[in-house]
Amino acid sequence: MARTERGQCRFTLKEGADGRPFIALEPLGRAIEALGDASLGLTLRDSVNYAHAQQTAEILNDQVTGLSVTFPDKKGGWVG
Repeated sequence: MARTERGQCRFTLKEGADGRPFIALEPLGRAIEALGDASLGLTLRDSVNYAHAQQTAEILNDQVTGLSVTFPDKKGGWVG
């Protein structure tokens, strides 16, 4: 049977090394153990400016409460 870990997160606007905005997922409370020290980010289209990226992060925070990571069982199935 597949194993799923869940956690709460929030979306924050960040600037990449290339100067472009991206949206980072930051854990709230207990982090998802399976992710370890990894961080997750959403790459935005080149046409997205900072104002629109901020709006997008706010919409995501209003509508999304968490993140889940699912690992298949040892047989490669996604049942569960």
